[in-house]
Amino acid sequence: MISKEQRIKVVGWIRRGAPIKEGVRLYAGLPNKPRLMAALDRNPAKHRELLNLEICGLLGITLARFNQIIKEYATKQPPSSYTQENGKEARIEKVNPPKRSFRAQFPFLSRPDCPPELKALAADKITAWENYTAGHEKLFDCSSLDECYHAAFDVVENYLENRLIYEELEYYGKHGNILGKHRIFDQYKKYERLRGYNVIELVELLRKTLPHRIWRIESEIKKGDKPPARRTAKKAAGSSVGTG
Repeated sequence: MISKEQRIKVVGWIRRGAPIKEGVRLYAGLPNKPRLMAALDRNPAKHRELLNLEICGLLGITLARFNQIIKEYATKQPPSSYTQENGKEARIEKVNPPKRSFRAQFPFLSRPDCPPELKALAADKITAWENYTAGHEKLFDCSSLDECYHAAFDVVENYLENRLIYEELEYYGKHGNILGKHRIFDQYKKYERLRGYNVIELVELLRKTLPHRIWRIESEIKKGDKPPARRTAKKAAGSSVGTG
């Protein structure tokens, strides 16, 4: 087994393309096999595949996943500003691919008649995507099964949320009306209904629903079958307002 700090260094090395010389130096500081270490010292390039397999074993991943990480992060590296030309360095211009504008993809978001729920979902979609990508990177820094479980849960949760929001935006863009599968539409209807209540009616509603809300929160926490149990409980409490 390797420590979390060692794991972070190894994953960083893979993301940089797993250069062989750096890999040999890195492997020397890990729990290594002396015979492989000696072979790498003599001829690193010849034993590159063995080194990669050994690293995979230390991380607990397959060689296919190892190569996939290299490919994923290779596409994120900016192109070099220089190239070799007749033995001399020649400066080249960077060519950045055009970015796909979120507003250009869903132009109705800029129109005054756009439903407020969709504008709120657009902001939530960006947040879900950022949380998804951040969680995906955390997967490679996990040092225990518990950390992997929590990180994987966040990745899946935010991916599903992102896709659900995309379906709503895509449907409205094509048909001009709301699909309505996302929970935000029920929440907005609930808020609209509550706006019609006066203060006394709101206090009375809270008094009636509070015991049920507390029961749901305690029930969710006691289950403990979901990593974000407390967060789920908060959602349950919020969603029960006005339900009686």
